Order: sequence, then C-alpha cells, then structure tokens
Amino acid sequence: MTAADKSTSGVPLDYGQQPSRWKNALKVAWTRTRAYVHEHFEDWLKSIGYSLATLVYLAGGYKQAILALGLAFLAGGLGLAIEADRSSTGHLWMWIGGLLIGLVIPVPKTPAAKP
Repeated sequence: MTAADKSTSGVPLDYGQQPSRWKNALKVAWTRTRAYVHEHFEDWLKSIGYSLATLVYLAGGYKQAILALGLAFLAGGLGLAIEADRSSTGHLWMWIGGLLIGLVIPVPKTPAAKP
C-alpha cells in the first residue's frame, strides 16, 4: 500500500486505543471495594488509629516507641541468629524483652533551640 493508494485493508489499526475489559473490571472492583470499606469500617479504622496514638502517647511518645521497636527487632534478630532449634520460641521472648527494655530506657526530650 502506498501513500497514493487510499484503499483500506481489512485489518483495523487502532490497537490499544481503548482500555482492556480486564483493566476496566479491576478499576470497578477496586472502586467498589474502597467504597465498601469506607462505608462499613471507617469508624472502626479511626478507633484503631486513636487507640494506637493513645498507646504511643502513654509509652512516652513516638521517639520512645521507635526506640522500643528498634530494640525489639534487634533482640529478636539476635535470637534468631543464635538459636539452634528453629522450632523454639526463644527469639519471640527476646523480641518481647527488647520491646520492654526499649520502653524503660529514657529518651531525652529534644531541647529547645538556643538563639
């Protein structure tokens, strides 16, 4: 076919112009799922967030919570590294101990900036 020849072939050349049916179906499913979750679980999710914020506040603030989680993961990882029997729960108890130690160690408050 040349540029001078204006006849069309039997094959359409508009591939990829429309989104696929699967993409549209996934978009509709995701939209409906989000709407359902927001409709039925929004208050529940908010209460979980408020509960976590209260726990962090009672633990001593976000810095204290980050220190506690960091020590917990370090202790749990060390427990996994030195554990001979993978079916025991020693690393779990080391994780809990690290969390408790991290909650007890005082984190100094950030001093105010001096002019």
